[in-house]
Formats: sequence, structure tokens, C-alpha cells
Amino acid sequence: MEALIKKWVPLRARCFFANLLQNYRLSAQRILRIYGVILMLIPIAFGLMVWLESQMQGASVTHLVRQEPVISISMVIAFSDFILGYYLLLKQRQVLASQKTFRFFMAWQCLGQLLMGNFVCPS
Repeated sequence: MEALIKKWVPLRARCFFANLLQNYRLSAQRILRIYGVILMLIPIAFGLMVWLESQMQGASVTHLVRQEPVISISMVIAFSDFILGYYLLLKQRQVLASQKTFRFFMAWQCLGQLLMGNFVCPS
């Protein structure tokens, strides 16, 4: 894997990321904590945006969600992201316990996003 990274990623970019990790003291735990917080804050911001849009149109949120299928799909995905972020903040140590559990968590997250956005909620 390191050979692929050295082959495809320029030295300048590798140094930038190494310096970034070192200067901000980013460990795997800290990165996952930030990721969990982002997974919780973005859906809240999206919900506020939908509410604001409904207020500007003078309609209810449910009317806006029924009218726009993209918003309803995004609401489902945002809700699952919020739950995933909450779970990640609670079970952070267990996710980082081994590389196998970390890969399992990330693979299921990716699969869930793809399934929810493409198969369960097609527009």
C-alpha cells in the first residue's frame, strides 16, 4: 500500500499531510471524534435549512418534503448520518479497537449511504 501511495501521491502532498497531522496533533481518535461531530452537525444544519426554506415559501415542512423528492431522500440520509455520528461518538474506542472493526464500520457506512441514496430512496 505504501508503494502505491509513494507512486501516485506527490512528495509535496505527502509532506503537507504529514505536517498537518503533526501540527494539529491529529490521532485516529481525534479524527473520529471530529468526524462524529460533523456527522451530527451537518444533518442539523440541513434540517434548519429545510425549515427556513419552508418558512420562506409559507408552507409547512411536510408539504415541502412531499413536494420535493430530493429533499425527502436527503432528510432520510441526514437522519441516518445523525444516528451514525451519535453511535460513533458513543462507541469510538470499540470502532478503533482493531483495523478490522474500523474497516467494517466504514464499509457499512459507505454501503448504507449508497443503498439509501440509490436503491431505497430513488427519485
